[in-house]
Amino acid sequence: MPSSTKSKRVVLLCVLAAVLSGCADYMNRRDSVSARAGNAVEGNLAIQTINPQPPAAFKNRTGG
Repeated sequence: MPSSTKSKRVVLLCVLAAVLSGCADYMNRRDSVSARAGNAVEGNLAIQTINPQPPAAFKNRTGG
């Protein structure tokens, strides 16, 4: 009987290793923000800025 218990443990460990390796593959390809993201926050803020030009840019009268 001890060999049956040992074989069940081996099978269980193999199944567990296969399940965990699938999770590791998924975690390597997940979409997330990391320290290597660069200046994405500043880029997003610049894109969403309503009026980035100074008020003087809209004064188009050149005299008179």
